[in-house]
Order: sequence, then structure tokens, then C-alpha cells
Amino acid sequence: MAEEIKILSTATFGFGIGGDAWEKGMSWDPDVIVAQGTTSDGGPTYLGTDNPYGALMNIKKDLATIIVSAKKKRIPFILSSGSPSGSNLELERALVAVDEIAKEENIKLRIAIIQGELDGDYLKRKMRAGAKIRRLVDTDRLPEYLTEEDVDRSKRIVAQMGPEPVMEALDLDVDGVITGRALDVGLYMALPLKRGFDIALAAHMAKTIECSSLVCDTHSYEPV
Repeated sequence: MAEEIKILSTATFGFGIGGDAWEKGMSWDPDVIVAQGTTSDGGPTYLGTDNPYGALMNIKKDLATIIVSAKKKRIPFILSSGSPSGSNLELERALVAVDEIAKEENIKLRIAIIQGELDGDYLKRKMRAGAKIRRLVDTDRLPEYLTEEDVDRSKRIVAQMGPEPVMEALDLDVDGVITGRALDVGLYMALPLKRGFDIALAAHMAKTIECSSLVCDTHSYEPV
């Protein structure tokens, strides 16, 4: 088991990263760059709309900073995209930006892409086979168990993946991993777990840094 792992964390992207804090972080030779690009904090609106979240040019700028920095250091990057819902539509928009970055920077990228959106027919087949999908929030606004009618009424359904798919993707000799909706801490746990760190320790570390310097005094969105 490794004795130490260094993670450069940026809480989100599309709002501007880089500058002195980024350069300082990169000077400490991180083992991986991790960026959280999906969240449920904004509610379900972006699951139901085709309108993009934020300006693609801003997302592209931050993606370029992450990807180029990782490439120069020869370290992997792990990020969730499809901001903020993790839908395939938003993920595809991010991948267009990644393709442009690779061409503009004249770099070759081998990236594992993990979609988080689920097909409604797949869910209904599971339910007909006996699977019961219970509500996560105990509220009368939601039925106790998911119904086929709920599935049919939903424009998009995303699953929140944990660290395991990311860990598998890192075995594929890739420059980085880009996921749809992912558990925030799952992104940060993936490499430590692969390196043999205890799962509880990895989870505690991930929860501490997943919001980057928002945990610091004073709060900011600077990488940490």
C-alpha cells in the first residue's frame, strides 16, 4: 500500500480555475487531478431541460487547464461532467470541448467515458423482474417505490455512480476518466482505493476535499 497520495482538487469547473493557487498545487506534484462537475445542489431542473448549464467557453477553458496540466505532469485526471445533472446531453457537450482542446493543443488523449444516464426500458425490465427501487428521501411527495408510470413521466434518469467504475476505468491505461453523474466523494476515493488505502480513510479524505477550498477559512473556489 502507498504511504501517501496527493490529490489536486477543484470543487467545480466552468467558474474559472487556474492562477497562483493552481500553479502552487501543481508544483507539489500531485498524483491525480480530480474535479467535480456534477451535483444535485441545484435541484432537478437541469435533468428536464435541454438548455445548457453555463457558457461552454468557460467550461472549455477550465477543462483545458485540467487536461493540459495533467498531460504535462503525466498524471491522470478524473472528473464528472454533464453539469450539473450528469445527463448524456451535457456530457456530450463537454466532450465536444475536450475534442477541440486536443486539436488546439495538438495532444493525443485516451479517455475513459462513463455515462450515468439510465434507459427507461432497462429500469422497467428490472422492475418487472422483481426489483424494488425505494425512494431515497422519505417524503409523501414521492411514492415509496418507483413505478413504471414514474419512469415514463421522466425525461431523463441518471444514476449516481460510486468509485468502482472509475477504478476499473483507470486500469485501461488512460490519460483520464470523464463520468456523467457521480457521487462527489466517489471521484476522490477511486485512486486511493486502487492504491490500497482503507475505504473509511479514503471516504473521510474525499468528503473533506470534495468541495475544495470551500472547507477553508476563508471560503473560496480555489483548488486545494
